[in-house]
Amino acid sequence: MLTFVFDDENGLNEEQVREFFFKYNRQHSGLHLTQFSKPDNTFPLKPLIDQLTQNLNFEKYGGVSTKSKHVKASDSYLTTEYILFKFIVGSVAGSQVQETSMMSNDVTFASGLRVSEVLEDGYIKYIEAFLKAWLQPLQNNNKLTRGGFRLSAQIWQALSLVVYKLVADGASIEDITLSGLILGRLDYSKRATHWHNCGVMGLDSNGRLFKNTANSTREFRNGLAKYFLALV
Repeated sequence: MLTFVFDDENGLNEEQVREFFFKYNRQHSGLHLTQFSKPDNTFPLKPLIDQLTQNLNFEKYGGVSTKSKHVKASDSYLTTEYILFKFIVGSVAGSQVQETSMMSNDVTFASGLRVSEVLEDGYIKYIEAFLKAWLQPLQNNNKLTRGGFRLSAQIWQALSLVVYKLVADGASIEDITLSGLILGRLDYSKRATHWHNCGVMGLDSNGRLFKNTANSTREFRNGLAKYFLALV
């Protein structure tokens, strides 16, 4: 149930209601009301996400979902617009902006500079180089390589923070590509023993599968990013 509380005696018009549902559905994909869907389904960073999708030929890996927020191993698509949005923002602006940003907003730095401006000024080439290398093991697009943590939203967001730190430290496109290759070849299965070395991963009660042991998603994401950076 969604309740609107307002003071305006004129209530809400159709377009305002449509906008409320559109913004809510971007953050909570469980809400599906086709009668309130946005006709053009746009948001400020969509053109750049579309460019990334096309340049990296994401269709080859299963495509990008515009309806779901996250990816399950049983899904056929590679990722979602929401995950790509968070990846792009994290890569350009870091963890704080990534965490607080919303798809419906034109994301900006504290200085007022827009993320889209930085991307269009050439930054997107770093993101493309990293993802192109990281995705190589998924070229066969089979269930085995899609399992585990590889397609998790938190993994993608943590990887974007790796890109952010590397670029901030002056890494070249070649450095970014090599880092993508190293992390792309990592075993993302829940049984992979290397997770022992990750401070936010631990074994489940049966001692067989690794899981998130952090106290919050922020701690988990930052812990993963720290671990990945240590590997590259």
